[in-house]
Amino acid sequence: MQSAHFKKGITLVELVVYIALLIAAVVLTVFVMVEISRSYGKNRTDRLVGIAAETAMERIVREIRLACSIVSISSPVRNSLTLSTFSSLEGAGTCSSGPLSDRTILLDVNVIKISGNSLMPTGVTASSLEFTEITGDGAPTKAVRITLTLTSGSGSYQVTRKYYATATLRGSYAN
Repeated sequence: MQSAHFKKGITLVELVVYIALLIAAVVLTVFVMVEISRSYGKNRTDRLVGIAAETAMERIVREIRLACSIVSISSPVRNSLTLSTFSSLEGAGTCSSGPLSDRTILLDVNVIKISGNSLMPTGVTASSLEFTEITGDGAPTKAVRITLTLTSGSGSYQVTRKYYATATLRGSYAN
């Protein structure tokens, strides 16, 4: 009688299947990690642009709302706005009383500046800033439409967004 002799262990075919499964799991894990990293970088850049836009627009709108009149809007590009506004906010009443001074909001080499002070954080550039004067039909109401385009990041992480706002000048509200 012949007895069956079995060896304990794995065959070459089983070893190849295990290695193929392990390689597939490693490739899938690396792919998921790369996509998560790419998504994180894009979201971080998008958030940076959003925060910069919110900060810049709030400051520009506040400056326009505090202004008594528009001195000038540059032509033809319309990327500079000069406003006549109070020198200080203390004791500021109506536009007919109190000392006024000119404040300029402009786009200078991809940086938004108000009277020489930058509004842009590091890593964010303003590719366009446009002001459009809006006047009411027969009413003294004056407003300014603001269009701002910001860019941040590079390569696949680059984000460009366009933002809009409108601000009415102090004392120009129609009754």
